[in-house]
Amino acid sequence: MRCESSVTQLLKFLVVSFFTFTVFVWYGGFLMLLLGLWVGLSEFLGEHILGAALGIPVSFLLVAWFCGYIADKTRFFVVFQDVGQGLIGLGVRCVAGLSGKDQRPSAG
Repeated sequence: MRCESSVTQLLKFLVVSFFTFTVFVWYGGFLMLLLGLWVGLSEFLGEHILGAALGIPVSFLLVAWFCGYIADKTRFFVVFQDVGQGLIGLGVRCVAGLSGKDQRPSAG
């Protein structure tokens, strides 16, 4: 009986770890994409057009404008957030299924 409990706890830990890793990769990948865009744009502007002192803030403003433009024209960020919340909910349901309890995340 104790062995089943230990195995169940280990499975819960592995499932939670997997879904936590998946959510971090999901949101972290997008953050790294934006940071890469900012670094590349600031390098280009700093070396070829404006100089380093103006290239970095101007490139930050351009990336921020681009994110705002994408957010206004598409539902990308809403869909992005919905997928992340779906991954979290899936992880909660998997852990609840292992423990045999019906646990649902509270709204709010």
